[in-house]
Amino acid sequence: MRNKDLDAELEELSAAEVERRLQKLSGAPDAWQEAGGAGLATALCLAICSFLGVVASLGLITAEKTHLQDPEAALVCDVNPLIGCGKWIGTWQNEIFFGISNSVWGLAAFSALFMLALVLLARGRFHSLLWRVLSIGAAGGLLWIIWFVYESFFVSGTICPYCFIVWLATIPIIVLLISRSLQGGHWGDKGRGVGQFLVRNRFLCVFLLYGILIALGIFQLGGKFSALF
Repeated sequence: MRNKDLDAELEELSAAEVERRLQKLSGAPDAWQEAGGAGLATALCLAICSFLGVVASLGLITAEKTHLQDPEAALVCDVNPLIGCGKWIGTWQNEIFFGISNSVWGLAAFSALFMLALVLLARGRFHSLLWRVLSIGAAGGLLWIIWFVYESFFVSGTICPYCFIVWLATIPIIVLLISRSLQGGHWGDKGRGVGQFLVRNRFLCVFLLYGILIALGIFQLGGKFSALF
């Protein structure tokens, strides 16, 4: 009798595990995600990427401080005529919001996101309004990257290494915040299907955006790089 009960229990657990895995593969949210939480992988990725953003922002702030104290000082980020941050310091592109350096805004945004990621790692939950705000911020971050990539590759013809790190760190954040917000129903039921599609293909989305970024850099700056060597 006990063996039969045990077999039935194992069969039930197996069915539940299969259902859970199928749900995960389909991109459907679980109860925790619908309640405002996030999975371990999502929270960990947000924490790592936002931490990289903090480090890159601090590096750029340090370079800006060094340049302001001594305009002739050699900056660590100035590698060659194509890779460097010195020529961006003090330009309007680097101070588009109220004359404050982009790095300061970036430090504030990445620091806040890092703290929120720690909350998710601690199994905290966010209100739907916060998820919507985060996804709007992610969409704004995508527009900012598109604009600054254009300014870097097509107008200036140079790359700020710290900015490039920020781009690489921000792209996964954008994909995760938008996809998880839609998937969890925080924008209503109409967005769930789009969210589940994005969640299923989140790695593809990230690598596709990385590929576009690298391809644009090679297309626009490849000839200049080859001239340096």
